[in-house]
Amino acid sequence: MTNPLLGVALALCLLSASAPAAAGFESGEVLAGLCRQPAPICLAYLEGVVDGAEAMEWEQVVSGLCIPEQVDSMQLRQIFLDYAERHDELLKLPAGLLVLDALKQAWPCRP
Repeated sequence: MTNPLLGVALALCLLSASAPAAAGFESGEVLAGLCRQPAPICLAYLEGVVDGAEAMEWEQVVSGLCIPEQVDSMQLRQIFLDYAERHDELLKLPAGLLVLDALKQAWPCRP
């Protein structure tokens, strides 16, 4: 992921263009439903969250997230789906927050 802002912009464009009913992903429930299917929008959203988190880390807004370089979109999807299954009581919360929490649990930074 070379340009974090490009990833976020791409994800937002894809969201608005191809899934008007789910634009904004009001909840993790919506995202989990899309990710359980072979929906490209799921992968685009997850990549956008990761790219955005990396950009925010540069600004010291997000910390504690250390995703290995070799991770691909399908791994992000599985991490999120596993998290959603373990924490179904949280799925009413915003999807972006849940994705970040899932990724931080999977790949916390080591001191």
